[in-house]
Amino acid sequence: MSQFSLPEHEQLKSLSIDGHFNSGSELSLKMNQTKLIARGEQDYILDLRESLLQTRTFFEYKVPEDWDLEWSFQNPPAATPLGLPSLTKLDHEVVFYLKNEGWKKDETGGWDSLDDVLDNFDFTSASSGSAPSVGSKGANNYEPAVFDGTNDLVFSANPATSKLDIASDKDFIMACVIDIEDTNSVDTLLQIGAVNTNGFCRINLATSGTDRHVKIVTRASGSNATCTINNLFTFNDIGILIVGSVGGLHIGRWNGTEIIAIGQTRRAIEGNTTNVTLGSGYTSSVDTNFCNIDLYESCFIIERSTSTANISTAICEELEGYFAHKFKLTSKLPDNHAYKSVPPRLESVIL
Repeated sequence: MSQFSLPEHEQLKSLSIDGHFNSGSELSLKMNQTKLIARGEQDYILDLRESLLQTRTFFEYKVPEDWDLEWSFQNPPAATPLGLPSLTKLDHEVVFYLKNEGWKKDETGGWDSLDDVLDNFDFTSASSGSAPSVGSKGANNYEPAVFDGTNDLVFSANPATSKLDIASDKDFIMACVIDIEDTNSVDTLLQIGAVNTNGFCRINLATSGTDRHVKIVTRASGSNATCTINNLFTFNDIGILIVGSVGGLHIGRWNGTEIIAIGQTRRAIEGNTTNVTLGSGYTSSVDTNFCNIDLYESCFIIERSTSTANISTAICEELEGYFAHKFKLTSKLPDNHAYKSVPPRLESVIL
């Protein structure tokens, strides 16, 4: 004899079986310790629990995502890139993380600031340009910062620039959720230092029809080094972009697919600069090369000077998994991606 009942609306917090297994007596399946779901023979109760386990849904109650397949608590998904497991194991640092939820709007309908959760680089509008506008809700209903390609930019004045001192043999990557317009031009996504100043770095988006590449330019001893990552992204398509220098190679990744750059020489990056710009570059205090993009979120990660390990593919995949699940872009990841179906989880839980 089996009995099954629909509980009243209540938040699902726990699921338990009461009774003695292999005794021939009935067992009880309960939610939240006291609310009876079903009573019956052992096989019936186990089959019912297994059914709930597989569907991950209990009537209108969704099984909490941080329960594993044994109905026990496991480490929750990383809430920011700061908690990614591979990142916490190695001697790398998130220099800035522009988390969408922390951005501030102004009174005119634009973004007043794209704040860094670490308070190293808070990006605000410049007097020489306009603030990016607040875009319509897009990926998972998040509002992007819309850079119009004409005069929109944000910059970080007097930031913690020493964190951007990156030796030529150390890694760095910039990751972002972005929608790129085809402007038939070369636009600057991020610039550290002024053009033609030793130690500067510029990440350009070159958009011209089928020519969709990223250029990373660095300079030392009066000489520029340029690398090109060809056919990297698609236009008018929200995606996850990662570009940088890893293990002596410049790389680009778009929605989990990696492309190695052409031209691999890189100069050291020096952080002793007046500001860092996002959405444009600048030369001799004149803003140039404005981007036409929708930016949803971004972070910049470096290999510390004391580190003996490169920024790994695992870190890149964890970043992609984090962004894909937050912004509901998992369908764009390759089928064999480590986080196609599940988000990256914290390495440990601090109580």
